[in-house]
Amino acid sequence: MSESKSKKHNCNSEKLPPYGGSQPSNNPRKKLSESVFVQVNSCKNMDCENYNIPVKLPENNKRFRTCGNDYMLQKEYDRSNGIRLKCLKCNEWTSIYNNQSIYDEYLGISGYFDKLKRTTHCKNLECINYGLDIKDNPDEYVKNGKTAKGMSKYRCKLCKKGFSEYDNKSKTTKHHTKHHKNRLIFKLLMSQVSLRGIIDATEIGSSTIYAKINFFYDQCRKFTQSKEKKIQKTNLKSLRISSDHQYYQTNWRAKGDGEYNVQLYNLSSVDNNSGYVFVSSLNFDPQVISEEINKDALEIGDLEKFNPYRKYARYILDDDYGKDQDLEKESPVRARFRNKPTKGMQVHKTYTMFGHFFHLRELLGKTKYLTLYNDYDSALKTVIGSVFAERINNKRLEAYALSFDYHHKGKSRVEKEEITKKHKDDFEQIKIHNPELKYLDEFSAKCRLVELNFDNPSIADNKKWHYHPTPGAEEQGKRIWWITERKGVDIEDISGDIITASNNGVDRFFQTCRRKLSFFERTNKKVGNQKDKERNWSQYGAYDPSILVKLLEIMRVYYNFVGRKGVKITPAQKLGIVKKAYDINDILYFK
Repeated sequence: MSESKSKKHNCNSEKLPPYGGSQPSNNPRKKLSESVFVQVNSCKNMDCENYNIPVKLPENNKRFRTCGNDYMLQKEYDRSNGIRLKCLKCNEWTSIYNNQSIYDEYLGISGYFDKLKRTTHCKNLECINYGLDIKDNPDEYVKNGKTAKGMSKYRCKLCKKGFSEYDNKSKTTKHHTKHHKNRLIFKLLMSQVSLRGIIDATEIGSSTIYAKINFFYDQCRKFTQSKEKKIQKTNLKSLRISSDHQYYQTNWRAKGDGEYNVQLYNLSSVDNNSGYVFVSSLNFDPQVISEEINKDALEIGDLEKFNPYRKYARYILDDDYGKDQDLEKESPVRARFRNKPTKGMQVHKTYTMFGHFFHLRELLGKTKYLTLYNDYDSALKTVIGSVFAERINNKRLEAYALSFDYHHKGKSRVEKEEITKKHKDDFEQIKIHNPELKYLDEFSAKCRLVELNFDNPSIADNKKWHYHPTPGAEEQGKRIWWITERKGVDIEDISGDIITASNNGVDRFFQTCRRKLSFFERTNKKVGNQKDKERNWSQYGAYDPSILVKLLEIMRVYYNFVGRKGVKITPAQKLGIVKKAYDINDILYFK
C-alpha cells in the first residue's frame, strides 16, 4: 500500500494479506506443518454461498476496493488501522487478519520452536533446508567430521554451511547445580509459595531459581509433547471442551520510572469430562526483542500500513498504544506504553485466539466429534468459523458461547442456592402443566422446553441467546448463544448440548492456577498503591512476563499427568492417553 493511499484510508486489494501455512512457498517452516493451512479472510455467514470461500485479488493490477469472489474491502472506522471485508452475496462484514502472523502464532503455541531446538538441522535461516531434520532428510546433508566432544558435524548441500549434531544423550541435569533440590523446588512452585519464599526455604540464589524454572519448563515441554503424540493419533470419539480466558497482572517498569500494572490475556481449553487441559496460551511472545521489532517496523514502514498488511501484524507495537480502543479497555495506556519489557512482546489477543484454536484443531484432528463451550467474546464466530470450517460443514462440530448475570456475584452462597431452588421449582410447575413435558424425564423435559422456546430468544448485539431453565448456583442467568447455527441442523439435534453447556472444566483449572501459583493470585485492591489508577501496582505481579508463560505450561503438565493427594486418577488417565499417574521425577529426568 502506498503512503498516499494509507493517508486517505483507501484499501488497495493488491496488498491482501498472504496465505499462511502449507501454501506453496520457499519458507521451510511450512514444510514441517503441511497439515496446517491458514486463510481466514472469507465470509463467516455459515448459510452463505461464500462461507469459507477466500477473498482473492481482481484479475487486473489496478487498485480496486472490490475484490474477487464477490467481496469488497473497507476501512474499519472504529479502529484506526483495521480493514474489514464485505461479502456481496449476504452483505455481512468481517475483519481481515494477517494469515502469516496467525500461522507464526500457531507455531509458537504448538511448541514447534521448542521441538526445532532439539533436532539436528541446517541453522541458516535463509536456506530452504532450515529446520529439516537430518534423520528425515539425510540426502540434504553430508558428514563433515566430529567436534572435540565427539559429536558428528554436518554440512548442508544447498548453502554449504556447517553445523553439529544435537546432543540428546547427556543427562538432563548435566551442568545443573543443586539438582538434588529440583523436586522440592518444583513442589513449592506448585504450592503457591513465592519465589522469595522458595529461595529462603531451599537456600539457593536468586539466579538459580530462574534457571530452575527454565529447566522445569524445558522438561515439561519435552514430556508433554511426547505424551500428546497419542492424542493426535487417537479417535477420542466425542469431546465436550470448555474454553475461557483470564487476565493476569504484571509489573513492567522502565529504569528509574514508577511501577505500573499491565494485564496479559490467557486462553485455555479443557475437556469437561476428564479435566485434561489441551492448550493454555498467553498473549506474550518471550523470544523476540521489543526494541528490534519496533525499530524494524519503523524502517520498513509497518506503522503506515493497516494492521493486516503489516509484517508484524500480531504484535502490539509501541505506536499501537494509545490508538487501539481494545488496549485502552484492558489496562492503563500510559503504563503499557512506558513500561514494555526489553525481551518479549505482547500479541493481539485475537491472533492468540486463532493460534490457540488452530493448535487445538490439529491436536484433535482424529477425534470424530467436538462440542465447544466458550466464554463470550466478540471475535468467537470469526475465529471458530475460520479454524473449524471443514468440521462445521461435515457436521462434526458445534460451538456455543456462554454468558452469565455477573450482578449476582455479590450475593452469598445461601442466596444463590435459594435462587437456584426457585428456578427448579418454576421448571417443575412448567413441567406439570405442560402436556408435552409432563411424562418426560427431567433431562428430556429440559431439552423439549428449549426446543419449544427456541423461536423466542433474547436478542443482544444481534445474537440469539437462549436461557438455561435451571442454572446452577454459580451460573445465575446462564444463557447460551449457538455460534454455529445454520441450515441443515435443527434445534432437536443440539438441544442436549444447550442443557449440558458448562465451563466447569476450564473453571476448575483456572481456580487451581489462582490457588497454586503465587503470580496468578488476584491482587488485593485495598493496598495503598492501588489508589492511583495509573499506578496500579500488583503485589503478586511478575516483573518478567516470560515467567508466566513458563509457569503456566509447568502447571498444565503437572495438572494433567502428576498424581497427588486427592487426585487418584489424573486427567490424562481419564482421557485414556496414559495408563498411570506420573511422579514429578518422571518429568525432571525425562529424556
